[in-house]
Formats: sequence, C-alpha cells, structure tokens
Amino acid sequence: DAPEVLAAAVEAAIAAKGMQGILGLHIEGPHISLPRRGTHAVEYVRPLDKATIAHVARLRAEGVRVKITLAPEAVQRGQIAELVALGAIVSL
Repeated sequence: DAPEVLAAAVEAAIAAKGMQGILGLHIEGPHISLPRRGTHAVEYVRPLDKATIAHVARLRAEGVRVKITLAPEAVQRGQIAELVALGAIVSL
C-alpha cells in the first residue's frame, strides 16, 4: 500500500497494543517481488526503505511484535540483519 497507509497501520498497532486479539503487526508488502506480487497493486511495490525500517524500530521500541515479509531482491545488504537486530521476524 502507500507509505501513508503503512504509517497509519503503525500508529493503529501502537494504539491497540495490549488489547485482546492484537498480537502485533505483519507488514506484507510493499517490499516484495514485482513479478510475484499476487494481489498487491504494482504501483506500491518498492524496495525496502529507511522509512519502513524506522517504522519497525518504532513498533519494537513500543513493545509491538513485528513480522515483515520481504523479497530478497527488494533489500540491500545489511537490511535483513538490521531488522533482525530490532527484533522483527523476517520472512523471505
């Protein structure tokens, strides 16, 4: 989705932390394979960026669990290690 939608989801997950049924946030897309994007809109598929890493850092700082699904070709060297160091579950 658009970057502002991810930002809103992050805010909602932080606000909902601790509520019944809220386990964390799964960020699936937009950092996925363009040819294997499934139902994700092509205009939102993009490489992993600093903004998403900052969202993950903020969620983790607030104690919100994070799972993030990425395509290996959508990341730069060191970014997966950075996400893991933040405590995110990374699915490739």
